[in-house]
Amino acid sequence: MMFAIIQPLYLVPYTDTYCLLPVFLSIYFITICIKSQKTFSLIFSSIGSAFFLAISYLTRPSSITFIIAVLLFILINLYKKDIRIKSLISFPPFLLTVILTLTMFNLFVSNQKIVKIDKSKELPMAHFILMGSFGDEDNRESIHGTWNAGDLKSTLAEKNKSDKSKKDIELFVERTANRGLARTIKFYGQKYFQITDTGVIGYHRDGLWLNYAYSANGSLSNKIQQIYYENGKLRPSFNFLCQIFWIITLISSIIALYFNRTWKVGVVTLSLLGGLLFLLIFESGGTKYMFQYIYLICLLSGLGISYCLNRFSGDIAIQKEGVKKNEDEQTLNNSSSLQRRRNTRNISKRSK
Repeated sequence: MMFAIIQPLYLVPYTDTYCLLPVFLSIYFITICIKSQKTFSLIFSSIGSAFFLAISYLTRPSSITFIIAVLLFILINLYKKDIRIKSLISFPPFLLTVILTLTMFNLFVSNQKIVKIDKSKELPMAHFILMGSFGDEDNRESIHGTWNAGDLKSTLAEKNKSDKSKKDIELFVERTANRGLARTIKFYGQKYFQITDTGVIGYHRDGLWLNYAYSANGSLSNKIQQIYYENGKLRPSFNFLCQIFWIITLISSIIALYFNRTWKVGVVTLSLLGGLLFLLIFESGGTKYMFQYIYLICLLSGLGISYCLNRFSGDIAIQKEGVKKNEDEQTLNNSSSLQRRRNTRNISKRSK
């Protein structure tokens, strides 16, 4: 968890960070639902999970990829009576809660007078796929697949959402066709590299914090800024620390994937795979976009570390058991040898 706790992106008020709490709560209620054996607990936990899932979706739609993995796990295991019964009890209130939460939110937005919403500027999903294809595959150090003014201007030039979507799809197809298969694969490879190449999850590629003013010397704010700002005195040491945690996180995640093949690891891995695939297709191109899935990375790493600790403690227990067994055998052998010597002496005395 240290890898997640020390990340600088917490300092940025954005949906990447806002979505984490409702995601955690939704997963928490799902785990209660899985473990529960009582009807009331099943219904209550399914409602709680659905409510926070809807909040997560409204905050950051791409943050709920984990629910797809959970649903796939349930479908695969429906042949088990326990899971089938739990699904029949919990799914109706779950679905109803999601629908009601989203409906109530849309009604609130439609009738609120706090801010004026211009729906003519609404962007279709195809726009973010188009932005995800922007970049120069021949320049590895340039930005790949992130926000750019050119694609936004082309989309906003259309009058309605349908025309915008059509225009975005046309531009995406044209851009991909011009690249060809080999260069397209190269582009998305570079894009994926920029999402996952460092343990410092933030805006370092965008240079967002380069021109920030520092607080007074000696203040707590200044000390924090020296750690997190790009040109801060302590930033190189912080980057090194992040990389150490990142390497440990990756190694423990690989251990979980290869040696701890349980359903828990399978669900977390599938959720993370879905998230990374989403980032590969849609707007991303930097580590900051991966922040919404940092909990999955930490969960997978934690499962790997837990496996190592259990294996290590198990080996120690086996070794201790083996040592004790050898000692007992040695004691028994010594006792047998001593008894044989005594018997030999007794026989010798009687013969005399």
